[in-house]
Amino acid sequence: MKSNLVPTTVYVQPELKRTVREVARKRRCTDAEVIREALAAGLEHLKNQQEASLTGLKALIQFAETHQAKGPDDLSQNLDKYLWNEAE
Repeated sequence: MKSNLVPTTVYVQPELKRTVREVARKRRCTDAEVIREALAAGLEHLKNQQEASLTGLKALIQFAETHQAKGPDDLSQNLDKYLWNEAE
């Protein structure tokens, strides 16, 4: 597996480094293996979050189009009023 790995340098906080080392000791593997696994899992989580956000946004747009939703004509001028219920 090492043949397809690219060397990378990452700076982390001391507490994070200690946690990586603890996990690696418990699992009897290298720090690098723990970091690679955590990075892959974290990136997959972020990717899923982004996809879920886009799916939700698309559903909202489709709902608005289906129900011919329309906002107030002065929305751009009175955004704070509508968002925060602020009087002029």
